[in-house]
Amino acid sequence: MTMSIDADCYTLSDPPRVFDLQNKLGEGSAYHFQHGIYLDHVSPKLPTLSDGWQQRLICIARSSVRAYFLEPNDAAVSKMARAEPRDVRWVRAGLAAELVSLPMLKLRMRDTDFLDVKEQSTALGALASLSLSSGGAVD
Repeated sequence: MTMSIDADCYTLSDPPRVFDLQNKLGEGSAYHFQHGIYLDHVSPKLPTLSDGWQQRLICIARSSVRAYFLEPNDAAVSKMARAEPRDVRWVRAGLAAELVSLPMLKLRMRDTDFLDVKEQSTALGALASLSLSSGGAVD
């Protein structure tokens, strides 16, 4: 989590603008090579997120630009829904850094509308593995 080299981005007020940013800041760009991090555009409809995630967005403003970031527990829900090894590592790192809370993650998972039963099962299985490795029980 603390070593991720991509920053997910969605341009809320001007969605097509993300493609301009992708060319300048995306993977393989001069910015990526210079700074070791790149922008990765996402759709707001793509990730599985818990109810109320929009109200928990974290805003960082610099000059005339406002960037909104998922609250870490909301991002963790989305990553648990995919449960790819790199996503589970990200959540484990967030737990270790105390940026993600296992009790909060459990609560958010209860308030999540998953795409289907398979995604829900995958997410709950990944959550159970986190709970077991941290000594907590899944409710």
